[in-house]
Parts: sequence; structure tokens; C-alpha cells
Amino acid sequence: MHFNSKRFAELKEEINSLSPLEKALAYFEAKLPDLIQDQPVGGCWDYHRKDPDGYGLLSVFGKSYRLHRLSYLHFNGPLKDGQWALHRCNNPNCWRPDHLYAGNGADNAADRIAAGAVRGKLPDETVFLIKRLIRDGLSNKKVAEQAGVSPGCVSHIRLGKRRKDIAA
Repeated sequence: MHFNSKRFAELKEEINSLSPLEKALAYFEAKLPDLIQDQPVGGCWDYHRKDPDGYGLLSVFGKSYRLHRLSYLHFNGPLKDGQWALHRCNNPNCWRPDHLYAGNGADNAADRIAAGAVRGKLPDETVFLIKRLIRDGLSNKKVAEQAGVSPGCVSHIRLGKRRKDIAA
């Protein structure tokens, strides 16, 4: 294939006219076959790059976007004002479209309570387990896997940013 500098210039101009979110969605759409490859038929679709809270991140032209949000927008269209892309599976790293739904802050809080959190806090038993596993020398990732929380949550507890009310 011969490089067409005129067509390249047209595409570059077209891309530059898009908003940052439109660029991110176009990139997501182009990358989708690679993203879906090797994902399980059942269960969550996890992504290898995560933020400290455990959400999958996709970088587009130097800006990071939460992958579950791009997935929701791509497969379901825009969210209304005040709506978020929420997880049915309570796995922040999951971006599988049928695990996502539109909701608001109250829906998100209700999900946390249904998952065993109280007033947005982890149950005391979970915090005790996390602190014991940290004391035993496990990595944030291993502690998170065993406690059913994100590595970012473990990091906050390890650093004393969360749940200082529970002694180690």
C-alpha cells in the first residue's frame, strides 16, 4: 500500500476536529477487536492497566479514560446528566457491556450497601482481614484478591488514608 499524504492530512484534520471524548470513543472502537480478544465467554472482562481504585484505564492521545465508561458509551449511547456507568458485577475493572448500566450516585451507594459495605465503608471484618494480610507481608494485589476489594482500596488502608478506626 502506498502512503497517501493527502488522505493522511484529511484524516488528521478530521481527527483534530473531534472533542476529546469523541476521539477516545473512536480510538476505543478501532481498538475493540484487540480488547475483546482473549476475554472470557462468561464473567468479567478485565483490563491490564488500572487506576489506584481498580478501574481499567485506556490512554488516548495522552489522556486516560475509564474503560468501563467508554464501553458503556460505545454500546449504549450517551449518559443523561447526573448518570454514571455502574457495574452490576461490582468489579471496577470490568468493562463488559452487559455488566454495565446507567445509574446515579444513589444507585451506586445502594450497590455498595448490597455488596456488604455500610455507609460506603468496608465491613469491619473485611478491614481486619486486609490489615492481617498486609501484616503478613502480602502485596496489595494479593490482599485485594483475597479480600474482594480493589488494590487501590488496599493501598489506602496500608497508607492509613482509610479505616484508621480499625486497629491492625
